[in-house]
Amino acid sequence: MKKLKDTTIIIPVAIESTDRLNNAKTVLGFLNYHFNVNVIIHELVKGETKLDFLGDYKNLRINHIIEQNDLTTYHRTRQLNEMLNKVTTKVVVNYDIDVLLPVETYIEAEKMIILGKSDVVYPYGNGLYQKRIFTKFNRERFDNVFDFNLITEGDYDIWYAKYGHCVFLNTSKYRRCGGENEGFIAYGPEDSERYERFVKIGYKVDRVNDIVYHLEHSRTSFSDNTNHNFKKNDILYEKLSKMTKDEIIDYYYNIEYKNKYKAKN
Repeated sequence: MKKLKDTTIIIPVAIESTDRLNNAKTVLGFLNYHFNVNVIIHELVKGETKLDFLGDYKNLRINHIIEQNDLTTYHRTRQLNEMLNKVTTKVVVNYDIDVLLPVETYIEAEKMIILGKSDVVYPYGNGLYQKRIFTKFNRERFDNVFDFNLITEGDYDIWYAKYGHCVFLNTSKYRRCGGENEGFIAYGPEDSERYERFVKIGYKVDRVNDIVYHLEHSRTSFSDNTNHNFKKNDILYEKLSKMTKDEIIDYYYNIEYKNKYKAKN
C-alpha cells in the first residue's frame, strides 16, 4: 500500500453506459488496492447515484459530490473546477474515470511536483505510449489483484498518447492559470488548450515516459464529437491558440467563471 499524502485525485463522472460503470469499478478498485489517497468524485446523475459501491473502498478518502442533471450536456470542465476548488493538497490530478498507470508512475509524478522540479506532469510518453484495453478483456480476473501482467497482448492495441487521460499539477498554479476553461462543454480540444496554455505562460511541464492504460468504452453524443457543442469548442480553441502569452494571462485573469470559486491560490 502506497501513500500519496500530498495528492488529491479529482474525477468527473457521468455514467452513460455499462462500460463506464465497469470502468469506474475497475479504476477506483485499482486506486484503492494500491494507494491511500484523497479522491473527489463529481457525479452527474438523473435520479440515483450509480456509484453506490464507494463505501467498499476503505483506503480512499472519498468526497462524493452528486449533482442532479438531465444528462444531455456533459460540462466536464465545470465539474473539474468545482472539485479543484475543494482541494487542499499541494498536488492535484485531473483524472479520467477510464485511466490506469503503473503504480510507480503515480509516486514519481507526485514527487516531481512536491520537489519543485515540475509544475505539470503528464504521466505517460508523447507518442505510442497508450495501451487501449478492449472491453472484452478478463476484467473479473484483473479486478481481483489489479496486476497489469494479467493484461495480455490480445487484450489491447497500441495507440497514441499526448495530452488527455490524466495530468498531475501543482494545485495553486493550476488555479492561478484559470483551472479548466468552462467555455469547453462536452467533447472538445480542452486537453490540447490546457497544455498549450501551460507552456505559453512558462510553467515547467514534464513527462514520465511510461505507458497509460486506457479502458475502452462505448460513446454517445453526450460526450463524443457529434455533440452540438463540438464546433463551438473548436472555435474557442482556435481563438485561444492565437493569443500571445500576455493575452492568455489577461484572458484567464479576467475570466468570469473564476468568481464562482472561493479558493484563489
